[in-house]
Amino acid sequence: MAGRAVDGYLAGCAVFVDLDGDGTAGWNEPRAVTDRLGGFVLPQTNAWTNRRGQIAVSTSTPGCVDTFTNAAPGMLHLTSAEPVGPDATFANVMVTPLTTVAAALARNAGVDPGDAKAIVVTSLGLDPSIDIARVDPLALASTGGGAELVVATSSVANLVSTLSALLTHACGGDAAKAERFVVNAVADKMYSSAGGSSGVTDGKRRRLRAGDSHVDLGSAATVSALAVDSIDGAVAGGAMSPSTTVSADAIAAVAEVSSGSARVLKQIAADSGDSDPMAVVRSAASVTAVMQGPGVKGAISEVASVGSDPQNCAGFATLTELKEPARMISAVNVAERSLPAIEVAQAPPPPPPPTPPNAPGVSTVAAASEAALHVDLGDDDEAVPDAKSAPSFGVVVGVVVGAVVFVSCASAMCRGRRGGSQGYEVDAKGRRVIGRRDAGAPVVFTPAFRAEQFGVSGWSTS
Repeated sequence: MAGRAVDGYLAGCAVFVDLDGDGTAGWNEPRAVTDRLGGFVLPQTNAWTNRRGQIAVSTSTPGCVDTFTNAAPGMLHLTSAEPVGPDATFANVMVTPLTTVAAALARNAGVDPGDAKAIVVTSLGLDPSIDIARVDPLALASTGGGAELVVATSSVANLVSTLSALLTHACGGDAAKAERFVVNAVADKMYSSAGGSSGVTDGKRRRLRAGDSHVDLGSAATVSALAVDSIDGAVAGGAMSPSTTVSADAIAAVAEVSSGSARVLKQIAADSGDSDPMAVVRSAASVTAVMQGPGVKGAISEVASVGSDPQNCAGFATLTELKEPARMISAVNVAERSLPAIEVAQAPPPPPPPTPPNAPGVSTVAAASEAALHVDLGDDDEAVPDAKSAPSFGVVVGVVVGAVVFVSCASAMCRGRRGGSQGYEVDAKGRRVIGRRDAGAPVVFTPAFRAEQFGVSGWSTS
């Protein structure tokens, strides 16, 4: 299973399939580390064979950075929009702030993942044809489309980052807990704005998908309400004491800055037009550098920790200054000049890792190429049935799940019944070939394949 972790591209971050839903990577759960463009490939494991799990990205690992800012990502934990299994028919899974909210919405409201994705798209005013679980927002924007998706992705990430910083002190310093309550509040707001309530019928599902109520992240009132909902959730969840207060002044100051940054980014995207497709990507990176940088997050942490009267602290002055559009634009322009060069992925995530070392005389199969595995039966005169255990071929050297094995005889005669090449499709366990396929049929290796060595003679690719 291949995919990409995106706010900016998240590089050097731990990825795993959360099979047990505990939010941490278990010893038997498939795992990987993202590359410089956020790409990852998760290997199939025995534990994943018959189970499905959310793909999770943890950004708290050392060396994990948002490559657009070269700084630690603003969100600590991101997930795919839906659970996936190793047999999924799609090969490119996006893990973004939007898919993280969609996953929370599906979990909390009891709607299916498709409905949850549709609600998130509707709530943010995006093109309903966009599948947030499959589309790389940055790559799409670089081709001249999808600027709104970049704005929404960046704005949600910045919102979660700032509100989490606001709650962390009151949550006993546990930033991960604070983030979960913020993500849940955003998901619940989108669900309720789309007309959702408990109990999803077919009719209600249609209304949810057709909903036209947007959640305006550029509204200070909306962000303030989300902050209050997050606090209420933390209290109800036992992560925050009812006697612990986050002052109304602190909430208002954070809401003004968060909503102001969303408005600035949206305006920049509108002003850039189609002349420079990368302009919105650079602007999103710049706004992220400001909102997730130490200046803003430090100011928020300060106003959240001083109690009921934060107006006399330096952090409050910083936030008050940044709520002015001119000051926010100036800070964004300064940030843009100091950002690294931005590279956008123009292709799917990388191919899977190479197969294990080959036995003598066995050539390497290019993992992402279109290829067929040819098995030479030599002088073996055994007729090959339509379904047979691969090791019983005797000279089979390997099995690649999802490929087609073409079996041939050196003498072109197998007891006079099977000459030339016959095709056999490999099953999901990589141990059996099932059914017969004509030689020359197209074969494509999917990113999530498994190869097993069975030993002896050579193979070739074509």
